Amino acid sequence: MGKRMCVFLIAVLMLVPVVLFASGSSEQTAAGEEPKRLEMWLRKTFSPDSDAQLQARIDEFAADKGVEVSTEFISVNQQWTKMNAAIEAGVHPDIAFLPYTGIAQYHDSGVLQDISPLIEELEQANGKMVPQLIQAVTQDGKQYGLPLRATSQIFYWRTDLLGEAGYNAPPETWEDVVEIGRKVTNPSREIYGFGIGSGKNCSDFEWVMRCIIFAYGGSLWGETDTEVRANSPEVKEAFQLVADMFNKHKITPPSAKNWDDSGNNKAYLAGQTAMTINPVSIWRALERDNSELLPKTKLTLLPKGPEGRYITGSCSTLTIMSKAQAPKLAREMFKYIHDKEWYTYWIEITAPLYTPVYSYMKDNPTWQKPFNKMFIDSIESFAFIGQPGTTTTRTAIPFNSRYCNATLQRIRRRPVRRRIRGAAGEGPPEACQGTVVHS
Repeated sequence: MGKRMCVFLIAVLMLVPVVLFASGSSEQTAAGEEPKRLEMWLRKTFSPDSDAQLQARIDEFAADKGVEVSTEFISVNQQWTKMNAAIEAGVHPDIAFLPYTGIAQYHDSGVLQDISPLIEELEQANGKMVPQLIQAVTQDGKQYGLPLRATSQIFYWRTDLLGEAGYNAPPETWEDVVEIGRKVTNPSREIYGFGIGSGKNCSDFEWVMRCIIFAYGGSLWGETDTEVRANSPEVKEAFQLVADMFNKHKITPPSAKNWDDSGNNKAYLAGQTAMTINPVSIWRALERDNSELLPKTKLTLLPKGPEGRYITGSCSTLTIMSKAQAPKLAREMFKYIHDKEWYTYWIEITAPLYTPVYSYMKDNPTWQKPFNKMFIDSIESFAFIGQPGTTTTRTAIPFNSRYCNATLQRIRRRPVRRRIRGAAGEGPPEACQGTVVHS
């Protein structure tokens, strides 16, 4: 009997730690309670200062709330692969950085949470956000992303090189870009008129190509995404203009067809191109390196087309994923980042690389400085990829799949009468069929 009792007591004692651990302790989350941990996937930008300040703010939030926050900064080229894999596996971060095109692409998959009430709350506290940026994150009348910052494309030009060719002002129109580019280009000096890349994964080309298409009165879509306008004469004229830059006039560096998003930056910084289009990241690099090109560089708004000036707007957003483990905590994080005092400070330390999402900030002294004002004023010319309608999943997929890149890559000197295939070897959506031109 004693031996049996001994065995019984030993068994009970062996179970005690297991029972205590399973039933919870101060380290465990109670049933129905959110975990005190956030996982965030963010975009690695061209501004280490901006990324560092955002990380510092996130660390402050973690300390203030007594929670753990895991952050990962992901490059633009890795983002889509990582996000698609996470969605397929059904394992999401709590918060994900997405360009507004990502919101449009993933909306129909149901993987993003509606944060409309949070947007309304922030606008009541901080003032109205820029209407164009709210529209960019809206699907079916609801907001699925929190606008974080906007980025504008600006036209760079070398005063010395254009001056040598007889020009003392930047091009006013896209035709002027071609004319000036031809006179500036000198392959023997390894100098080319215009730095525009069209590599398979180059998002810059997708942005710029749409600026030109819109300026020529074209669009890939109608008022709704069921109307395809990619075969219009205006779209073909825009593509012909760009194709001629590469194939006929040869005002772009020979390597430009293989550039990624850093290609035009590197070429301009190396003194290889006289004109290019980029956010302010090139200017920042010139300042940082105290480059001899800095005093020879001026910035202006993009050229106009027959229908005016268009800038394909870019809006960075933060989203809450549908399978987020701590959605309430994620909303608190959004409020913390959009705290009026901190947000104003954060946006202004990197001005004008990123422009604010709140309308009131346009009148702040920082944004009234002539150099910065050019960037924030450019928002008035913003058009998004669903132009003239809204950006939807259907309009976002050709952009994210880089089908305009694939179109230009397949342009030949003789007319091509076959359907273009996409960068991944897939037939493109209807939006990009029929846009083949020849030079």
